[in-house]
Amino acid sequence: MSGPSYNFQFSLVPTMKKLFLTVGFAVAAIFTPVAQAQIIPLTVNPNLSSVDVTLDGQSSSSQLSGTTTIDFQNLSPPSGSAQITQLDFVLDDALSFRFGVSILSVTVSSTPGDVMVSMVSPGAPGTISGTTFDQLANVIQMTGDFDVNDPFGLAGGSQTIDLSTIPLSPLDATAITVTQSGDTITVSNVFSISEETDFGLLEAEVTYVATGVAPAVILGDVNQDDFVTFLDISPFIALLSAAQFQAEADCNEDGMLNFLDISFFINILAGS
Repeated sequence: MSGPSYNFQFSLVPTMKKLFLTVGFAVAAIFTPVAQAQIIPLTVNPNLSSVDVTLDGQSSSSQLSGTTTIDFQNLSPPSGSAQITQLDFVLDDALSFRFGVSILSVTVSSTPGDVMVSMVSPGAPGTISGTTFDQLANVIQMTGDFDVNDPFGLAGGSQTIDLSTIPLSPLDATAITVTQSGDTITVSNVFSISEETDFGLLEAEVTYVATGVAPAVILGDVNQDDFVTFLDISPFIALLSAAQFQAEADCNEDGMLNFLDISFFINILAGS
């Protein structure tokens, strides 16, 4: 006579839901929803970006190439903040200035691709208003050389001016524009530099347009190993507890990370 047989079936999904709901409601009492924060690299469009340089009344222009990075921080609709954390411009064309007449003249010029304008230290993040924000007190530096051709010694003789030796005042970038179309982010701005040099007042007006693509997000892949597994549970809970946003953890895709994402995370994990 055979004994009774038992068929045990155990599902982790209800257990997981109970666990996460317990954690979620406990965290919710002290948790302020944190919205999307992303660091996005951008490429400067040379066809839409340029610099106009004036040296003691003489003007010269160049297209710009380069890269920049924008960091969307602490977004909490309808307000938030953003910060340009990296900026490197290259002057694609030569700059050329001529002072005097005929053979009694001095020329100051640069080599294409030699002169650069870079952000050494970013200003504080600016509050986004509509599609713009301000970022004040950025530290900017110029690098590269100006070659001075002065055969008659009218301005101290032929020489090379190292642009990195010119100290630049902190730069205020106002009305930095940020727009998005699909996954494409576009940032644009116009700012001015004005400094005294041995050859007179150096002024530069920089106009740039840079675009980038927001990185692809695998919902539920909180540890970012390209898979959604049980290894993502611990970092998911840690983000909830620390009130930190991560796009992979925003499983209901409402732009915020809070306990409302828990059931969506469980469903994604169960489906994987």
